[in-house]
Amino acid sequence: MASSSNDGSEISDDEHQLGQQLGALNESVVCGVLVKTANKVRTVGFAMFDRDEKRIKVCEFKDNEHFSTLEATLLQVRPVSCAFLAPDDPVDAKKIDELLKACEIEAVQRKKAEFKAADLEQDIERLLCEDDSIKNHLGQLQQAAGMEALAGLLGYYQLMADHTNFHQCALHTYDTMQFMRVDKAAANALQILPKPKETARSPTSLYGFLNKCRTSLGSRRLNTWVAQPLLDVKEIQMRLDVVEIFKEDAELRQSLHSEYLRKVHDLDKTTARFHRISALDEQQPPPAKGKLKAKLDDLVKTYDAVIHMRGAGHVLKEYVSSPAAAGGSASAAGGGGGGGGNRESLREYIVKPLKQALEGFENFLQLVEHTVDLDEYQRSQRCILHRTFDQRFTQLAKEKDDIAQAIEDHRRRVESDLGLDRGNRKSGKGSDELVTIKDDGQHGKVFRVTKKDQKTVEGSKKGRYRQVRINKGEYLFTTSQLAGYVKQLTEKETEYEDRQKNTVYRAVRVGSTHWPCLEQLADVVAKIDILSTFALIANNHRYNKPTLEPDGSVVCLEGSRHALVEIQHHTSHFIPNDVHMDRDASRLHIITGPNMGGKSTYIRQVALVSLMAQIGSFVPCKSARLPIFNQIQCRVGASDVQLRGISTFMAEMSEASAILKTADKNSLVVIDELGRGTSTFEGFGLAWGIAKAIADELGCFCLFATHFHEMGALAECPGVVNRHVTAAIETGHGRRDLKFLYNLQDGCADQSYGVHVAEMAGLPAAVIEQARQKSQELEAVEKSHPTGNKRKRDGDQLDGAVAEDTTDSTGGSTGEAIKRLKGVLREIFQPPDAQGLQERAVASQAGLAEAAAVF
Repeated sequence: MASSSNDGSEISDDEHQLGQQLGALNESVVCGVLVKTANKVRTVGFAMFDRDEKRIKVCEFKDNEHFSTLEATLLQVRPVSCAFLAPDDPVDAKKIDELLKACEIEAVQRKKAEFKAADLEQDIERLLCEDDSIKNHLGQLQQAAGMEALAGLLGYYQLMADHTNFHQCALHTYDTMQFMRVDKAAANALQILPKPKETARSPTSLYGFLNKCRTSLGSRRLNTWVAQPLLDVKEIQMRLDVVEIFKEDAELRQSLHSEYLRKVHDLDKTTARFHRISALDEQQPPPAKGKLKAKLDDLVKTYDAVIHMRGAGHVLKEYVSSPAAAGGSASAAGGGGGGGGNRESLREYIVKPLKQALEGFENFLQLVEHTVDLDEYQRSQRCILHRTFDQRFTQLAKEKDDIAQAIEDHRRRVESDLGLDRGNRKSGKGSDELVTIKDDGQHGKVFRVTKKDQKTVEGSKKGRYRQVRINKGEYLFTTSQLAGYVKQLTEKETEYEDRQKNTVYRAVRVGSTHWPCLEQLADVVAKIDILSTFALIANNHRYNKPTLEPDGSVVCLEGSRHALVEIQHHTSHFIPNDVHMDRDASRLHIITGPNMGGKSTYIRQVALVSLMAQIGSFVPCKSARLPIFNQIQCRVGASDVQLRGISTFMAEMSEASAILKTADKNSLVVIDELGRGTSTFEGFGLAWGIAKAIADELGCFCLFATHFHEMGALAECPGVVNRHVTAAIETGHGRRDLKFLYNLQDGCADQSYGVHVAEMAGLPAAVIEQARQKSQELEAVEKSHPTGNKRKRDGDQLDGAVAEDTTDSTGGSTGEAIKRLKGVLREIFQPPDAQGLQERAVASQAGLAEAAAVF
């Protein structure tokens, strides 16, 4: 069920390497967590702090024993480190520690005393922006567990020791229900984010595949988008509308990518630097190094970004105002259009926020134009202050020029005094000067002649020329007059640099006050970058716009494909499949078929399509109609976690338990091969019970792939249907070859083809033949015994046989004997398994004889 496809993107990874090493975690975010348990109810307190954006968010929520909500929240926020207070229950404490490790977050266990909120209100008041007050945050203060988590966070990460945080922070409530919840099992199964050793553009993860962004901040925000699929259908629709415009208008998309976005630097880093600098005390001396060092480059690069995004804003404004865009016939650039609804989404989601952000930069632009020599920057990419910015700068520059001219005049006199002969010299590249000036680390500037002229210099007027150094091919010397000039020039340059450093710092201090506008601009630039990238991918890979319904009752995908599998180099042709699920009639699909037949790919691609739609991307389908899912939960694979002391089967059951306890009717559940970690009968029984609970109690959409064909009997339950992946046996030349068709059809599979797969894997022919014979013998035994619903009816009749307890003539209990007989028969007639049935019948002969003796 796979295909290969060249990316065909307009931007190659070799051409543009921005964001290559971007990790899955947010390096600027830390968090605090604690768990309180009362009457078996777990209350989780959560707090997070973004060092770059200076945002604090807190919340508290009830959670189950698997900490499913906490897990989803950590995966949404992706902090690099977490200070947590271990619960009193050692089992819960271990679960929290394991959860943080599974999410690859640094886990730091702290003491209870650090999570006390005694002076917390005073600390928050010092952190809040000057125009904010603790009185505006009563809602957050009432979340006691969240506040205690914040106290632990502030203490361990020493936020109060960093004065750049004072009066710079915003406090919000973190809404755990604002994004689709994706647990760790689902994130791994769907390959949403790159693994630690994968690059940010590796197509082995959804993020890596989608990351064709032009800017590093676009790559960074895309990472967040992928981890936080939206639940707000209005915002999702606006994203999809903008993608549609960019997809249909290639000229507009290419213009934004090539002419504007590629010239925008990392605005996130500049915003963070400006934010820190603006928090410094005005009387504090300029930092000499580190993140707070003032750089003229920051002003100039931001100036460039603003100018280029002004151009992008003009192009986008013309597009939304053009009659062609309004009518939906053709774009302003002459390509495809997008109707009025799409145009309105572009206006609201991109054009208006961009215009608002740019309006705040008027004073900033004037500051840079007045401060920086932009002509010099255009010529040499050097950022220097404009001479007219300060009269003393003009004076110092003139004095430096005068000294430089005096040095040149002195050089000419020395050259004339030495009377060096030009006659026998080879003409070469460069100056005709025989005495040149060379910069020297120790003496500043010195005279230089070739080794040939060394004797002439040494034989001239004694004491006038002093040797500095003899190098290979050259002789360096100086004079007292040159040394005097160098000293004067050094003094002027030092004064100039000191004055420039202070002036630059003052200019950057003023410029840094525009960090809120820069933060807003970065957000809009990232949106343009990501959505135009989505459009590029949709155009190259034949993706289409999904239809999302907030209260939708159907999942309808026509020609759906797996976004990651179809682009792998080892595949040649991906077989698309349709998906039709109805909440009432077919909400749970039991999917059977041979191993390697495509069951796992099929169920994953449905989940991946749903997630892609809710981040605002087009999807690999001819058409897609989907509800808004509040969470995706997966139980797939058989990955052992034995290094953490958890068996495969235990992990499988824990994930299944979490699904049953947290999923609701708005969830999408994907289960693959449940029940393989124990005996056949127990595995089947658990798979049956879990599937039936999902169908009867949860009422959510579920794709349940299984190797138990007997699960097909669940189709008698309301809302359950059978589907199977197809395969065929091709015979010829004395061979029987298994061909996978990768096509989904209605009904249950008639066989597993396990022996055929083993043959494909290269097992010895003798082993294959013995396996085939044994399988046929067991199938023959199974066919000779009652199966399926008849066994169930027989069991029900047996239950009725013990409804009445009678006593035999000897005073013994006939009812007890019948119960004993019932137990023996139930041991024999467990769910169908030919070999087990035969073995249990033989093993139960003694029990049958004992029960019969009573009669």
